[in-house]
Amino acid sequence: MYEEQSQNAGWLKKLDALSTEAEENLKQEITRRTEQLAANVEYMRQQLSAMDAQIKVAPESEKATLQLSQLITQRRMEIATTSLKVMIDISDKEGIETAEYKRLYFEVTGSVTQDLLSSDVILSIIKNWSTQLWNWLAENAPQHIFQFIVFLIILLIARQIANITRKVVKRAVASKNLKFSQLMQEFFISMSGKAVWFIGILIALSQIGLNLTPILTGFGIAGVIVGFALQDTLSNFAAGMMLLIYRPFDVGDFVAAGGVEGKVSHMSLVNTTIKTFDNQIIIVPNSKIWGDVIKNVTHERVRRVDMVFGVSYSDDIEHVEKVLNDIVSNHPAVLRAPETMIKLHVLNSSSVDFIVRPWVKTDDYWDVYWDVTREVKMRFDKEGISIPFPQQDVHLHMASGQLPPSTGKDA
Repeated sequence: MYEEQSQNAGWLKKLDALSTEAEENLKQEITRRTEQLAANVEYMRQQLSAMDAQIKVAPESEKATLQLSQLITQRRMEIATTSLKVMIDISDKEGIETAEYKRLYFEVTGSVTQDLLSSDVILSIIKNWSTQLWNWLAENAPQHIFQFIVFLIILLIARQIANITRKVVKRAVASKNLKFSQLMQEFFISMSGKAVWFIGILIALSQIGLNLTPILTGFGIAGVIVGFALQDTLSNFAAGMMLLIYRPFDVGDFVAAGGVEGKVSHMSLVNTTIKTFDNQIIIVPNSKIWGDVIKNVTHERVRRVDMVFGVSYSDDIEHVEKVLNDIVSNHPAVLRAPETMIKLHVLNSSSVDFIVRPWVKTDDYWDVYWDVTREVKMRFDKEGISIPFPQQDVHLHMASGQLPPSTGKDA
């Protein structure tokens, strides 16, 4: 109807038969109809938005009814937007300002047309968006600023509580009654602080309006995916837990584990850091350590030094025993209990071997080993006791009537 009226008015205008009053009445009618359609479209847009929110939280028994109402409203919206587009075209022909209506049509349908290139339409879109942003800030900014401040305060409190928790746990696990290893103590201290910090972050996030259920669900799903992707790492983690529980070694112990010998510098749930005797840092996966033989050299406070010294068959056995006894008993680091063992051990092909086994503190092991070895050499030389080296006597027998092999020279 409005298209036909506009067309008739155009013909009458060309014939100079259209009065000014009739033209103004037509423009007013077109403007009124366009405003009515725009208001209707805006109302149904808000109604659809409210329906979406209702469907998300509605029980399953009510969702079907709401979805049916939503479909009906969407159909009415399509009819109204189509009519609005027609009225916008008619208004353009009649010279009526349509920037606001084109902006509304674009926001509802998302249809990009050449009308958007108009500066008036672009300015209207920007103005409307800025107005919406300002209104949102005016309504929600104070609340969100307050929530952000609460979020920061909770994080600061959680950090302080985490530090206090670490200190309390550190004192608790250091108790002699618990007999926790250094590795186990560090594990509990670290995990207690991280657990408090994690809980504090979750509480802080809940204060700014985030729903924690999807986040925790996402963590669970991500954990399953990461578990499949990092099977080797989880194996190292499990091995690290077993090492913490059974405590085959501690920080500072000298060990031979995972094909590496050295001092345990640091241990995590995934790997163990070992510093070798020549000051190399080697990081060994825990699964390799747990799956191999572990030798802890310094676990016990007292160790036995095993040494073997060989003398000649011609030397006096009792004299050798007396000299060895004197050397060991005069060393200040050798313990009186357990008792030192000095025995004739093996009659080798070139020597008579004595075993010398004094007991020492673990820290004095190598000092005693080197001092006794040096003193044995010096005392044996002074006492005239020989330290033989491998020898072999070769006897040649010549059969009668045979000449020795020719040397290739004349006699």
